[in-house]
Amino acid sequence: MSYPIPRPGFRESIRWSESTAYSFGIGRLKSLELLFFDRNVYNKLVATKDVSDFLRELAETRYQKFFDQETRMNPALVFSRAEIEALELCLEYANEEWFQALLSLPVYLLNLKVGLKRQLASTSSRAGEGAMMAKLVVVKLPEDIENKVSGIAVQALTRAQEKNDPSVIDLSLDRAEVELALGISIGQDFAHRYYQLVADLLNLRMLLRLKLLGERMEELDWALIKGGNIPGELLVSLASGNQDEWRAVFSGTAFWDLIQAGFSSIGSKTGFAGVERRSRAMLISFVNRARYIALGYEPVFRFYLLWENELTNLRLIYGAKVAGLEPAVCQELVVDGNA
Repeated sequence: MSYPIPRPGFRESIRWSESTAYSFGIGRLKSLELLFFDRNVYNKLVATKDVSDFLRELAETRYQKFFDQETRMNPALVFSRAEIEALELCLEYANEEWFQALLSLPVYLLNLKVGLKRQLASTSSRAGEGAMMAKLVVVKLPEDIENKVSGIAVQALTRAQEKNDPSVIDLSLDRAEVELALGISIGQDFAHRYYQLVADLLNLRMLLRLKLLGERMEELDWALIKGGNIPGELLVSLASGNQDEWRAVFSGTAFWDLIQAGFSSIGSKTGFAGVERRSRAMLISFVNRARYIALGYEPVFRFYLLWENELTNLRLIYGAKVAGLEPAVCQELVVDGNA
């Protein structure tokens, strides 16, 4: 059986929304876009010799306003504060309920993870595993989506209690985030296709981990995210397939470079980092298809995703500095949003 898996350079035309309701916000965000870090700034951050040096360098950028006495004890707050600002700024210009819900969904689910893990910790021996970062910001979702989330939360907590494993909560809500986003974005071509790509990449990375890193996962079909372009039955069959079978399916497709990086990760100094970076690069490449769009929600969504990508880069560099990794390794973690 053959499947229409996207080829490299895949450029099926996107139906842009072309709404004039976002015009004022787009103008402001386009000007702020110029402040996103370029390769030169990342090179300076990567070249820092340790955590203190990295934080000093970062404090000389536009992130200076997020530094204070409190962040000296908890640098992760710098990134959290920037994340709050990014969300609140984009919500200010989100003129449609569906788009407000799409932007708010990740934070809503993060807050829910906090509550569920605390609940799990109170009923299990894993006393320390309920602690997470403080809530980013209070957000609301439409009632029908909140009702769906409530049902998902009950199932996630029940499964986590049965297995005494908080990672079940993360897996359940991460999967729910993408599937709910796919539902919210139906009829919005750019956003919907973005989340289809997210689903495909998450599923492929999970399968590669299973095959190449010796990890195990029960109920694979349950764990796979529904709604991507790569059919679930094909993914399940590949879980037990060899490299030749993977090559037969994906060689020449848009995913082949990522899969090759996965097969090459065994024994690599950077481990699975190459797969993660290629995955993020594919998403940024798709997001940047809205670079020159002047109307609609798409430029606002792109701005938010580019800032999220920048924050992911900063968190990864910071983590690498904490671990004492060499600059060359740190460099491999960065995905330039200007690409």
